[in-house]
Amino acid sequence: MVTSMSGEANIDAIRAVERQTNEGNGDVISLKRFRNSSVNVPEWAIPEILGNILVWSLVQEHAWTFQGPQKGPYNFLLVCHHRFEVACSTPELWSLWGSTLQDWKRRHYRSGAIPLDLVLDGYKSDPGVLFNKYLQDAVRSRAMQGTIRQVHLRSGNSGTLASIISSLTPNDEGSRNENIEGIIWRADTMGRSVDVSTFFAGSRLPKLRLLNLSGDIRFSSWDYLAPRTTLLTTLSLEIGTSTPSPAITAPQLFSILTNNPGLLELTLGRAAPPNIAAGSMSKVPLRNLKKLSLVGSFRCIF
Repeated sequence: MVTSMSGEANIDAIRAVERQTNEGNGDVISLKRFRNSSVNVPEWAIPEILGNILVWSLVQEHAWTFQGPQKGPYNFLLVCHHRFEVACSTPELWSLWGSTLQDWKRRHYRSGAIPLDLVLDGYKSDPGVLFNKYLQDAVRSRAMQGTIRQVHLRSGNSGTLASIISSLTPNDEGSRNENIEGIIWRADTMGRSVDVSTFFAGSRLPKLRLLNLSGDIRFSSWDYLAPRTTLLTTLSLEIGTSTPSPAITAPQLFSILTNNPGLLELTLGRAAPPNIAAGSMSKVPLRNLKKLSLVGSFRCIF
């Protein structure tokens, strides 16, 4: 039902405003604001309630890995000045900066200390927008505060990925990524590998449940993973075969799996299944496993 400020039906007035807007009579901006404020949540709604409604409207946009907000999800900022003010004072709306560097640039300063889901889809980013010093400082500050919850990155630019991961890498001054729950990194960088060794060497990751690494990702040693992951429910390693990383060994893989008995999904790409010597009796109980995906030669897998 359409209501005015007094709560009474005002359909005729709204239609009159729409006619004026379409005909171009009067102040178009004022006319649109009147119409929008009339057909949406009224201005007298309690700001906390309106803020929660706006947060709820964005929940569905966070579901897919790299999708981020759909085109125009923040259009409610244009409805009226009241809604703009409520949105700006609702930090939960800004827990996702968007999925492109241009989004990050516009929204990073609004989120305060609310837990952040850092999502980058490099295929949607404007190549003219760089991960500059201001964005580096914003990401580094969040990493030091320990307020990053998810880090989902996909890009064909090895320099951009390396710079973001470097900004996330702990130093001696702040947090060691204790609150990160999900990592999905895909480097489609045509053989120009992105080294993640320093990040994992310096991070603790006690809450990490999702780890998905694919493409041209490089480790100097796989030994970094096992002691830093104990709660994984999803593990996917699809490292490119051309990446100059040392191959994961059977003991290293078994150590990772043994340390994560709660695994529900396990995916190992071509470079991940180790070549286990014949007669090896090493076994790992994965009693909770529901999905297993292996890619490689028949002999190597079995």
